[in-house]
Amino acid sequence: MKFNFKKGEAIFMLFLIGLGVLLFYESLITVTTVEEPVTASAYGMVISGIFLIAVISRLIILIAAVRKENNTDKLEIKHPALIFLSILGILIYTLGIIKIGYYVTTFVFSSVMVMALREKENRTLKTGIFTVIGCLLFTLALYFVFTQFKVYLPNAWLI
Repeated sequence: MKFNFKKGEAIFMLFLIGLGVLLFYESLITVTTVEEPVTASAYGMVISGIFLIAVISRLIILIAAVRKENNTDKLEIKHPALIFLSILGILIYTLGIIKIGYYVTTFVFSSVMVMALREKENRTLKTGIFTVIGCLLFTLALYFVFTQFKVYLPNAWLI
């Protein structure tokens, strides 16, 4: 599957803008059950707002670049199965946060996705071990930051 790279990126940016608006709206209607100095709704609105600003600014730069030059670079999607795997993984990750727990699910998801996104020749036992250790350290860092800032997560089996 081949198509113009700039047009493909513009379509993807429009998709991300829609996603950002949805995330902002979901954050806006989030109801918290625990008293917090800054609610989860505020965190979500700030993060999705920054996300929207970044995506919209990239889209504006992209549109300006397309108007200046006649770019005929073609984009070829070489691994459609990997894209499908990523989408499926994200859906499972989202459900896993609710059913299993944020930290365990984040550790497993990040380990699997980092290994899946590597080229086949780079998927060795050594890189697998470093990936798992790195993802474990990342998850522990998240735990430390979230506990320090008192970020409340959904209740699940292994929170």
